[in-house]
Parts: sequence; structure tokens; C-alpha cells
Amino acid sequence: MAEATVSDKFAQVRGFQVEISGAGDVDVDGAWESVSEGLVLLDRPHHAGVCTAPEITLRGPLTATRKALLTWLNNSARGRHARRDVTITVAPADPGQPAKTFQYLECFITGYAISPLDATDPRQEPIEELRFVPGLALRAR
Repeated sequence: MAEATVSDKFAQVRGFQVEISGAGDVDVDGAWESVSEGLVLLDRPHHAGVCTAPEITLRGPLTATRKALLTWLNNSARGRHARRDVTITVAPADPGQPAKTFQYLECFITGYAISPLDATDPRQEPIEELRFVPGLALRAR
């Protein structure tokens, strides 16, 4: 229960949460710091269908809690069960309004990187970058 509370507060500060699901693993993660592309192109109420969004990029600090992402990366590298569903929930600017949810189905990874590390800077935080392309996209409420 405490983890959900911490995660919810973190999402309010960061502005969005990412859920990766499929093949039995599900992670809800508020530690990502930025998302680019797909949200703007799919900001139409109740739109569903083949996705025309370009590659979507998530960036954030490397964490030890992204089990679903690790499974997805490993399966993609092996060429099996390489597609996942990704849901991005954007916290509203006004707490009285509902959150916007963007659901990307049948996504596949197009790139993954971790920032170079500098052993001379102990304050440096490794940054993880995930790039993926959705097969289908839904915009709910």
C-alpha cells in the first residue's frame, strides 16, 4: 500500500505515469522524467485505430524497479513476445479535473540507451532512454 501512495505522489510531481504490460509483467512507473511525440498527435477524444504516431521516447533516471521493461528488452533481443502495451497517464494541471490516459497497444522497442557514466562525478545520475513505436493507439477521456 505504501508503494502505491509514494508512486501517486511522485506522478503528481513529475506529471505522468507509465504502465508497461503484457506477457504477465506489469509495472506502473512515475520515475520517467519526459515523454516525447505520441501524446500530442493522439490528443483527440475517443480516437482509436492504427497509430500514425512517430517513435515515442521516454527518458528518466535508471531505476531498479522496472521489471516489465527489463523483460520486454530481453524478450525483444531474443525475438519472442516482443510487443507490449504502454499506457501513459498524464496528471491534470487542475487536481479537480480527470487525468488523461493514452494507451498504445502492440508496441515494439526501436531503441534503448543508458547515458555514459563519468567516474569523476559522484553526483551523476544515469539516464535511461526507451524508444518505441506503437501498433495501435487509443486516447481515453
